[in-house]
Amino acid sequence: MAAQLQTLRQYAQIYNWEVIDEYVDEGISGKSVKGRPEMKRLIKM
Repeated sequence: MAAQLQTLRQYAQIYNWEVIDEYVDEGISGKSVKGRPEMKRLIKM
């Protein structure tokens, strides 16, 4: 997970994008939104 975040932050920096927020459900499967509070927050936003 840390490596993914680092890669995405570097990508944003290369393209001079401002990162407003991060949605991280660490250690939770991406199969569904069940049990993923950050994914639910992203969808709501």
